[in-house]
Amino acid sequence: MEFAIRGLAGAQVDDCDHTLTYVTHEQTTRLTTITPPPGVHPQPGSSVDVLAFPEVPRWHLDAFPSYRQYGLIDRMGNVEELIRKMAQHFAERND
Repeated sequence: MEFAIRGLAGAQVDDCDHTLTYVTHEQTTRLTTITPPPGVHPQPGSSVDVLAFPEVPRWHLDAFPSYRQYGLIDRMGNVEELIRKMAQHFAERND
């Protein structure tokens, strides 16, 4: 992942050395450590933005070609929408 930092000039950014990370509810997943230089503290307006999002290489290789054009954020939004529709479908059938 790439990060943009505002308001912490000279901050050291150390990305985690993950080649494969499983994210679960049982543990915290550290993406990066941001260390400001001595004497520099976050100010109002300081921020960290994610510029690039991770991709899942195996998924990308195995995906149907027309679906590969969509990035991870679009795919996750699509999954969330499908899950919402399925939950709604089952809730309506349960009544």
